[in-house]
Amino acid sequence: MLPNTVGFYHDPYICFIDDYSKPILLNIGRAGRQCVSDRVLNCGLRIRTERRGAFFYDFSNVPEGSTDGFEGTDEERRLRIADATRYRVEVITAHMLCIHSMTQHETSCGGDYTRVVATHLVSVDSDLKKARGATNAILLAQFQVDDIRGLWRAPEISHDIRRTVPVEIADDSVTALDWLIERDGWDANGQQPLLPGQRLGVLESLALLSQAGRALSEGLLRRSIVDSWAVSERMLMAGWKAHVRDRLGGGPNGEPAKLDRDSRRTIERWDARSVMQSMLLAGILDRRVYEWLDRARDHRNKWLHGRTTTVDRQAAAHSLYTAMMMVNWTYGLDIRIAC
Repeated sequence: MLPNTVGFYHDPYICFIDDYSKPILLNIGRAGRQCVSDRVLNCGLRIRTERRGAFFYDFSNVPEGSTDGFEGTDEERRLRIADATRYRVEVITAHMLCIHSMTQHETSCGGDYTRVVATHLVSVDSDLKKARGATNAILLAQFQVDDIRGLWRAPEISHDIRRTVPVEIADDSVTALDWLIERDGWDANGQQPLLPGQRLGVLESLALLSQAGRALSEGLLRRSIVDSWAVSERMLMAGWKAHVRDRLGGGPNGEPAKLDRDSRRTIERWDARSVMQSMLLAGILDRRVYEWLDRARDHRNKWLHGRTTTVDRQAAAHSLYTAMMMVNWTYGLDIRIAC
């Protein structure tokens, strides 16, 4: 089964800085291993952050990310490992987005955000210091060397402010991630799902948002538009389900409303355009948000349904910004992706 503790190295590299009034030197040698944050979240996840942009995540007490004690057939174990790995990638992606967005807000010059994939996760031992079993040899070397002198040797990048992050963000980003994980299975009003087994999946939506931003930066415009609209539509439907809940009411103890077949159909079968129009008429969406959504939906549909064979960068950027706006509209999260 999977080791419970994994390490991740931010690439392009970053450095947590205490005082911007002093000269910024990124080639900080052994000081890079200094711990700037070590927190345990409400869900049981422990996160340790080092000054050099190395992160360690202990999923031992997180059922979704741990495989301890799981028994089953070989096929069931493989599926469990895949689910745990996907969850870990989603959590770390959300954490990196929080760091990137907070840095953009604080310094207005945050660098490129990092991409998180399963092969970038490094297995580490229980004391969160030594790496082993990495699938990426470069990452393994970055964790194991004593002074990481090879990472920041180039003089042209040793003073690059775009690679710096205010040190307080190390803690603030973990606080934001804690809030996100707690909300992962709830609707936009912080309520239990309307339908049995239903999860909004805010972590999965942020992973899609990160994927859309990366695709745009790499010139994969069609993929970016599709992923961006997927995020926008998820956020739209979250607001729609919260609106339906408010209309239907619920039990005296806050339990989900009992839905008849017509109500289920109302929630599950309305398409995005119908939901948008209904929420506009109800005063939930304002005209500006509606127009941005309608334009992003049109960009996606034109390509996906064969009405156009070309996608320009402006359309992809609009779709991405709409997705970020909808995340803010639904959850109040100011996610910023610079492309």
